[in-house]
Amino acid sequence: MKIENVKKYGSERFLNIEQISSNKGDGTLENPILIETTSSLPKHLQIRESDLYIQIKDCVLNSLILKKCQNITISKCEFHDLKLEKSSTIEISDSKFNNALGLIKSQHIRIQDCNIKKLSLTLSHNNSISNCRIEDATNDFSRANTFKDLKFAEKSEKYLKELLKSTFSKKIHYLVFLSTITVTIYGTMRLWEFGLGHALGFLSIMSLGILIVLIGYLSSYLSMRKYEPNKLL
Repeated sequence: MKIENVKKYGSERFLNIEQISSNKGDGTLENPILIETTSSLPKHLQIRESDLYIQIKDCVLNSLILKKCQNITISKCEFHDLKLEKSSTIEISDSKFNNALGLIKSQHIRIQDCNIKKLSLTLSHNNSISNCRIEDATNDFSRANTFKDLKFAEKSEKYLKELLKSTFSKKIHYLVFLSTITVTIYGTMRLWEFGLGHALGFLSIMSLGILIVLIGYLSSYLSMRKYEPNKLL
């Protein structure tokens, strides 16, 4: 397991488990590592590649990133941001997220009794979200998730529809539109300055780049089609 103080993304200092836990434990189901105070913790924390049993409770953190983690329980905490990436078997309850809670390529995450400003799901499946208050929500390619007793601050029908869908998001449309405009403008400038040959070469390279990005998004979308649609219970 790697535990890091993330001051700025890309600038990290490793912390020992003794520095963050009030009860060291041994990381087993019977004796989990307990993190229940943030007085000696950095405000930006990242835990990576952990299958130890960890309980995080009564903590206030600016941001927490769990990457390739499992067997973690979070309760009665407050975060600005919490991001779960390629993680599984994590339970989150009775917590508050002042900015965002994001799931990226994560599965078997159970979230309940939480107050979430923005919930985002990306390429995630088989997660359960219940009895939560949500202000905003986005879903990109995520399927087989279940939602129950969700409360929305406003536009409940809009955000519920967003969570239940399993398709491309508006960002794909924006990407295509902006890329087309950019290619057109720069292609025209090249044509005006260097002539037709340079302009066609530039347009070919840019078009290839856009095509590669779109193929990546399409591949991600198709990889999730094997899962059942999202469900409202």
